[in-house]
Amino acid sequence: MGAEKASKKSDISLKKIIYWGMIGIIILLFGFCVFFMRTVWAYLNSHETSVYTDMLNLQVQMIESEIEKMQNDIVNFAVTDANFLYIRNSDPDEDREFQRLQVNSHLREYLNTYSYVNGLFIIDERNQKITLQYDNDSNYTDMQEVRRYLEDHGEADRAGKGAERGFLAYTGETCRYFYMLPIGDMAVGGWCDLGKWFSFISADEENPFQGIKYALKEESFQKRDVEEDCLEAEITGKTTGISYILYLSRREISSTVFRLMGWDVLASVLIFAVVVGILLWVSRSAIRPVSYIEKELEIIGKGGLDHRIEKTGDLKEFQALYSQFNEMLDQVGSLKIQVYEEQMAKREIYTAYLRMQMNPHFYVNSLNVIHSLAEIKNYILIEKMTSCLSDYLNYMFRKEQDYASIGEELRHAANFVEIQKIRYAENFVYSVEADEKLKNAKVPILLVHTFVENSIKYSRKDVEDLEIHIRITEAEDGKICAECTDNGTGFEEAVLEEINSRRKIVKADGEHIGIQNLRERADIFYDGCFSMECRNRPEGGACVRMRFPCFMDAGFTDTEGEKENGIVDR
Repeated sequence: MGAEKASKKSDISLKKIIYWGMIGIIILLFGFCVFFMRTVWAYLNSHETSVYTDMLNLQVQMIESEIEKMQNDIVNFAVTDANFLYIRNSDPDEDREFQRLQVNSHLREYLNTYSYVNGLFIIDERNQKITLQYDNDSNYTDMQEVRRYLEDHGEADRAGKGAERGFLAYTGETCRYFYMLPIGDMAVGGWCDLGKWFSFISADEENPFQGIKYALKEESFQKRDVEEDCLEAEITGKTTGISYILYLSRREISSTVFRLMGWDVLASVLIFAVVVGILLWVSRSAIRPVSYIEKELEIIGKGGLDHRIEKTGDLKEFQALYSQFNEMLDQVGSLKIQVYEEQMAKREIYTAYLRMQMNPHFYVNSLNVIHSLAEIKNYILIEKMTSCLSDYLNYMFRKEQDYASIGEELRHAANFVEIQKIRYAENFVYSVEADEKLKNAKVPILLVHTFVENSIKYSRKDVEDLEIHIRITEAEDGKICAECTDNGTGFEEAVLEEINSRRKIVKADGEHIGIQNLRERADIFYDGCFSMECRNRPEGGACVRMRFPCFMDAGFTDTEGEKENGIVDR
């Protein structure tokens, strides 16, 4: 479970974090800009609509206030004006022209006090007369339309009505509000031209006004046709009960709002572009060095430890990182050289130590043997002994390299056996079974010699006819198998266990056993691909079996392979 989590974490890179972080910031910023612009857009739309609604409300309040004043004045006139009362109560045959002139004068006085009332009227049904007073802004067409309407509809509007009433009438091209107070056979009233007083509304292309509708109970009149998609602003008058419904074009309001927001939109776009540019610059400044470092690490990871980061011009922090990384590579190179030198020194130490393993008594005894042979004048053995000893020393103290071919190692072991035969005057049987094509393979020096020397050293006294057999073959996997057997006393069980467990063995007198030294040198030489197994044979004697890679060297030759003893002098 922990390994899976670690694997998932390793998939996250700094570049991905920067990329997705930048994308996230841009998305959030874009979302904020859209939200902000939508909010402002909605607010300005609402504000624009509210402006027209407020203007409509103000105008309606002024009109309604004046209509209320007109109605009060008409009631007061109908109750208190003496001339009007005289006309209403007089005999129809009497002359009432003077009183009519006075009534007209009084109506004119009332009308002059209004701003939104367009006229006053008196209907005398008994005498079939209609008295009209128009404001100064009324033209002839307006006068004729009102007179014609009152003549055609006045009696119908009063029929069955015992109290005052207000109503809407569409006369000509204008919607008018009429107020009428019936008093017996007479009626007093006034009218207001509603369409004339909404002067703030124009029909130009840049205005959202589409039309206005006046509605009173079942009666409704609409000015101009309107679009299907419109905003509605409605105000109801408290005095008349008329609903004033204003229609506004959404398209025109949106166009107006867009003009109002034009610079704000442009500023927002520029700010967004600048922020995105800054984010791109920051991410590029961070990602470019990271990508460069990643590429450099790939080169170094492929073994290019001599490679150095030389890029300049990046951020100060990355320059410091490059410098520190180069210093680290220098230190790694130094450590590598140091480790290599230590390994080489370790090899030299092992080789030198191995050579020191040779007992000084061997040389002294060899010289004593030569001296004894000289005394008895056995010049043939002296010549053979000195030749073998010379080759032996030449092989042991070779300085060019610490390895030899299998063929050289086998001849050196045979040379060592011949020396021992002369020293001890005993007949050792030394036999070799080796594949010819493997004799040029490289092996650490004394690979075979160590086991031959151990067999003679520890079994010579206990076995009369000591037999030592060396077998070199190639395994199926291409490795070399080397097996050394003898018919001696074999390994002590305690020593055998120590050898196979790879623990260092020290003799009682403080000397290391050479087999341990050989294993360590072979591990270094074959880079850990060397294996060795020691055991005792059931029929008696020791057996050492080794497996190691086949390192061929074209420089090795076996031109002296026909010689019985000795090695090639290199």
